[in-house]
Amino acid sequence: MRPPLIGDAVAAARVLCALPRARRRAVLAALIARAEAGERFRRAEGRAHPVLGNGSLMAACSGWPKVAEPALSDGEWLGCLRLVLAGLARAQRRKPMV
Repeated sequence: MRPPLIGDAVAAARVLCALPRARRRAVLAALIARAEAGERFRRAEGRAHPVLGNGSLMAACSGWPKVAEPALSDGEWLGCLRLVLAGLARAQRRKPMV
C-alpha cells in the first residue's frame, strides 16, 4: 500500500460508516488488502491496476458506498476513524523492514 494520507483514512472511514458495525473490521481488512495488491501491481507494471487502483487506500475505496463526511462531534464517525487508524497502524507494523 502506498503511504496513507489523511484523505485515505477519511475515505475508508466514510465507507465503514455506511456499513453495519459487524462488517466494518472485515471490510477494512479487505480494503487494506486491495490497496496492498494495487501497490504491488503498480510497482511491477508501472501503472495503476484497472480495478485495484494505484495502491492507495483511497483508490481501494472507490466503488464502495460512502456516507457524507460527518462532523467530528459524531461518535459513530469517530469510531470509524479510530478503527481505520488502528488498522493502518497494524498494517504498518506488518511491513517487513527494508
